[in-house]
Amino acid sequence: MNESLSNWILFVLSRADELKSTINKVKLQKILFLMKEELGLDIPANFKPYKYGPYSIDIDKALKELEKRGDIKINVLSNTNRKDEIDSEYKYEIKASKKYEIELPEGDLSYLDKLITMPTTELLAYVYIKFPQYTKRSIYLKKFS
Repeated sequence: MNESLSNWILFVLSRADELKSTINKVKLQKILFLMKEELGLDIPANFKPYKYGPYSIDIDKALKELEKRGDIKINVLSNTNRKDEIDSEYKYEIKASKKYEIELPEGDLSYLDKLITMPTTELLAYVYIKFPQYTKRSIYLKKFS
């Protein structure tokens, strides 16, 4: 399955909307990383260790392009002063302006749904434990180890 990165992003965001879940930039990065690493899906993003674990500049570039085209909207959350979240990326939610579907086996779709509905801190903890090689530059390594 050879989908563009923009299509994968739109698919994850569409699925999150169906599940009535919100996605922020950090969570989107981790979901696409896990889909690539654990499911072996052909997601065209290169991940490197960064301050919140695996990070791909390709995803950030695709998000900017999708927003510019009007295919997604990045909303600032109203409660931006909260201290229970990890970083400023959590103060945003990303919504798809158009729906996009990708055919996935039922098991892979169930796994994606689990990732989407998982709290971001739990998702980060899972990534940090399972893929420690991507956490060496993380500013939250001690919190999750």
